[in-house]
Amino acid sequence: ADMSPVPVLNRGFGGSRTGDVSAVFDRIVLPYKPGVIVYYCGDNDLGTDNTDSQAAADGFISFDQRVHKVWPRVPVFYIAIKPSLARWKNWPAMKRANDIVRAYAERSGSTVFLDVATPMLTEQGTPDPTLFLADGLHMNAKGYAIWTAVVKPPVEAAWRHSASR
Repeated sequence: ADMSPVPVLNRGFGGSRTGDVSAVFDRIVLPYKPGVIVYYCGDNDLGTDNTDSQAAADGFISFDQRVHKVWPRVPVFYIAIKPSLARWKNWPAMKRANDIVRAYAERSGSTVFLDVATPMLTEQGTPDPTLFLADGLHMNAKGYAIWTAVVKPPVEAAWRHSASR
């Protein structure tokens, strides 16, 4: 509903990591011939103690390159790994992964980095606790409203452009 009128086919699955997404790519992406792809993954890759930012970023980059081999003109939107209360200790690794993907997207020309992280931080640079459920990881409606404000305008514009081709 947040993305209306853009038709959304949710292919996300809980607990996913970039390797999981790659493993099911042929089943959850290829059959649908998408006009636009929105990707969120990496939060679980880095979790609370894994600091391999490059591997998390490379998982997305591999996904993106695979998409563009099949559909060179399909825009791919990468939603930044979010800061959260529950995983704040590992935010430096998550931010590094975001920075790697942002730089890649800037070079790519067909991939867009969507920064949901910055508006989720307080003036002190820490996660805003009012955006999360009691677990400190999953977002509440206020958190999702921030995402919608960042994600919807560029995705809707790309969808409208793809529909006109």
